[in-house]
Formats: sequence, C-alpha cells, structure tokens
Amino acid sequence: MPVTAGRYAAATSTLALVVALGGTSYAAAKIGTKDIKANAVTGAKVKKDTLTGQDVREGTLGVVPNAAKVNGQTVTKIRYKVPPSTGARVIYSQGGLTLTASCSSVYDTALVARTTRSGGSISTFVLGDSDPDPAEPVEGDIEDGGFDPADTFELIPAATANANLNLVLFDYVGNDGTVVSGRLVADETNNCQLHGYVLAG
Repeated sequence: MPVTAGRYAAATSTLALVVALGGTSYAAAKIGTKDIKANAVTGAKVKKDTLTGQDVREGTLGVVPNAAKVNGQTVTKIRYKVPPSTGARVIYSQGGLTLTASCSSVYDTALVARTTRSGGSISTFVLGDSDPDPAEPVEGDIEDGGFDPADTFELIPAATANANLNLVLFDYVGNDGTVVSGRLVADETNNCQLHGYVLAG
C-alpha cells in the first residue's frame, strides 16, 4: 500500500518528537563542567541559599567589609572624641546594655553602663598608666553580680579616671544568656577619647 502524504507527515512529526525528547534527556545526562563556558554561570542563575560551606574554598575569600554578624555576634565599632566639659552621651545600646560617656573639665573620661533587664551581671577590668608615674600602672577590677535597671556601673573606676591612657575590658551577661563584651581604650591626653569595639550575641 502506498504511503500517503498525510501518513508520511504524521510519521515524520512523531519521529521528530521522539528524537527531540530523547535528545533532551541525553543532553541533560551528558552535559558536564567541561561543556560550560568559563564565567557562564552567574549569581542570578544560582538558586538562593543553596550553596554551602563545602561549595566554597575559604582561602579564596577576601575581607567581608560589612558583615552584619561575625560568628553569630554583632560587632560595633566605638569612636568617641569630645572636648572637655562635654555632657553624657549614649555611645552604645544593644542586648539590654547601654553605655554612656562624658568628659569632665579636666579631661577625665567617664564611662557608665546601665541595663534594661534584671538579673544580669557585669564586670570590668581596667589597666591604665598612672598619673604622674606611668611606671606604676593602676588596675581596677570590679564586678556586679546583680546588675539591675536601677544600677549604675562605672566601667572606668574613679581610681583610674585620671590616667592618661586606660585599657578597659568588660563583660555583661544578661539573664536571657545575652553576652556583651568590649575592648576600649580611653585616651585623655588630647580631649576625651574612647575607641575600640563591642561584641554582642
């Protein structure tokens, strides 16, 4: 029986469909990394939140300029510089802890901590060069194991307030497990200055 034009067209289209479908499956199974051009896959083509640490070679990463958190902790840079006779100013507030700084008329820097949460604890260690003899450092180690909203805690004790330079290390632990730690340098040789960082998490 002769093949009519209609039958031929139907057979041809069916064959083309089978080849097309089979070809797609074949291509998907056989395309490898060598078949993809360099720099062909862009960020827009990668599904969000699918890459893991195992997919990244950490040694090739540069500095992250503005990460919101580091190892689960928020990092806040402190930079405070004011002339003498400057009143109290909040320089940090997070995790239930607020730090307020002020500068007296004789360049003494005051740094006071307060909390909005009950049942926490706070401690500070201060190492400073004494005035007038830098060879005899002043040390202050103070803590408050029941740090409550009604309390005022001096992170730079009065005994070290007149030193030209103080290193202040402090830790605050809230009753909810929040931890705030800081490393600050208080310099009083030129205005009142505080600089360093505070970690909270």
